[in-house]
Amino acid sequence: MTRSRFAPVVPEAKMNRRFRDIRDTRAFAAARQLMDEVFADFPDVDHNFVREFQTGGFTPRVLELAVFAYLKEQGYDLDRTSPTPDFAVTGDAPVAIEVTTSNPPEDADPDDVDPSVGLRRLVPYDLPAAGREFVLQAGKALRRKLLKRDAAGRQTPGKRYEP
Repeated sequence: MTRSRFAPVVPEAKMNRRFRDIRDTRAFAAARQLMDEVFADFPDVDHNFVREFQTGGFTPRVLELAVFAYLKEQGYDLDRTSPTPDFAVTGDAPVAIEVTTSNPPEDADPDDVDPSVGLRRLVPYDLPAAGREFVLQAGKALRRKLLKRDAAGRQTPGKRYEP
């Protein structure tokens, strides 16, 4: 049997609060089981998925796992032999998919914030400003992907995209 991706690979103090909530809260038992079932078929081609899933990359890794589950459920043939792109759909209509998320700046969303505060932030006070901020954050995330850099600006392994 495959080891659960919820088994700690990083110190507790470095774990993402949302990861700990899903790992430790009884209400999330079904979600943990489902995620472990999807994980069983998920090839970790860059060998850092679990570490990122348990730390600062929790949200993007959950989205990547959900995209994987969707593609498999729809019967797409995937080539996951390379870390980039995240998914290469093969067959009659091949397509490359790179998964990313747009997150608030790290210092704006502390791990131990009261969850109700986070829920209130989901509805922005100034929607036009929030829209502009989303475009800026999404653009930065995509640029980092193109330059193969993480959120801290460090060069990441893999081939840099050259247009």
